[in-house]
Amino acid sequence: MMETWCQEHGFTVAGVYADDGYSGLYMDRPDFQRMLADCKQGKIDIVVTKDMSRLTRNSTHSGQLRNEFFPKHHIRYIGVTDGVDTGKDDDLIAFRSVFNEIYSKDIGKKVHSSYVIKAKKGKFTGCVAPFGYMKSPEDKNFLIPDKDTAWIVQKIFG
Repeated sequence: MMETWCQEHGFTVAGVYADDGYSGLYMDRPDFQRMLADCKQGKIDIVVTKDMSRLTRNSTHSGQLRNEFFPKHHIRYIGVTDGVDTGKDDDLIAFRSVFNEIYSKDIGKKVHSSYVIKAKKGKFTGCVAPFGYMKSPEDKNFLIPDKDTAWIVQKIFG
């Protein structure tokens, strides 16, 4: 989506940076760090993301990037879907970054509480069943012994 948007707006894509599986609350994401290094080396003059929350969900980090890092390295930042563009005046950017952080923390609390509720009901909360078990075909939230491997676990504990 972003590559198409860049092409449509006349920007050359210097690199694609994707940190799937990492929380946007933290800056120690591998591709994020690679992008910052490329910015410092002058390989990038515009950073484009789907929206500002894809850059970071931490309002402090967002402010540091927008107000210090990007200007220091002469980089324009654009968040496409939320209309953020550091090349234009926008007094709401700081508020958006605070809302992104609050949203991320709120989602984390909701996900955690749903896991706790499932666990209290005796339901399985993991992705992959432990060795010797399998998810029940009738209900993936319950484990049943795996006929092919349960004997190994029984032998270990026997």
